[in-house]
Amino acid sequence: MLNWCRLSSLIVLVLLTFGCQKHEMDGSSITASGLEYKIHSFSDTRDSARDNQWIGIRYKAETINGDVIQNPDSITVIPYQTYVDTGIMEALSLLYLGDSASFVMPGRRLRPLGISSSAPKVKLTLSFKEIFSPEEYQFSKQYPGLLQLIPDSNQQHIISMVRSKSIADYRVTSGIHAFWLKENHQGKRAIAGKRVVIDYEGFTTEEKLFDSTVKRSEPFDFELGLQGQVLRGIEILLQQMREGEEVLAVIPPELAFQNGSSDGTIPPNTVVMYNVKLRKVFDNETADATTSL
Repeated sequence: MLNWCRLSSLIVLVLLTFGCQKHEMDGSSITASGLEYKIHSFSDTRDSARDNQWIGIRYKAETINGDVIQNPDSITVIPYQTYVDTGIMEALSLLYLGDSASFVMPGRRLRPLGISSSAPKVKLTLSFKEIFSPEEYQFSKQYPGLLQLIPDSNQQHIISMVRSKSIADYRVTSGIHAFWLKENHQGKRAIAGKRVVIDYEGFTTEEKLFDSTVKRSEPFDFELGLQGQVLRGIEILLQQMREGEEVLAVIPPELAFQNGSSDGTIPPNTVVMYNVKLRKVFDNETADATTSL
């Protein structure tokens, strides 16, 4: 009888401990492990983090008094491993992709974020931004920012396409991700005012061809820098190229078809890809072509 009384008292004590735990945030809830959380926004997705994925988050860590400990201005990517006993893993397990929430936990439970804090309680405001497979994560490290331009449904396709190419150089200028497939360090530079001849093929990120001088057997001859001759993104790209070079470029909407193409084949705000060959850079500055892309 005594043992049952002691056991009952212990159960009541545990329930009181969790039931009476102080809430640091108004309207928050507390998990069985003692993690306090408050959801700020819900997404429409039901994509959750799984073991061995890489998770992109935005976060701010601060003391209960509001003193900022860390507040990175870019997305932080961490491995998701449920078997690691940390507050960040438990926090992510409560969220779907696109959700945001605040959590209160001991500072020692934030080790995966590189936070070393002995504070008994730290407030972590967290937004679940991205999910990467191991392959996608390695690709995003090699080509930072590229996958963020590509719709989720096409990302694996882009990875496979880039991996299949023999890439001599990679550069990012004005948001254009450019892969040099052929270099010619001795070739003449294309600069504004020069007459140039190019071949190009335009693709969607699904690699659907929508325009091609190659298919028409009509290289494009024009004066570089003359307004309205080519897309702004191609103009920027060409001024980094030399005669004889070939480049595959991923061009953001603001430098391509932000308002859609004139024939309606490319919707507004579409990311496009162009394979561009700079065939000739003339020494004179004449420009007798008026055809535009």
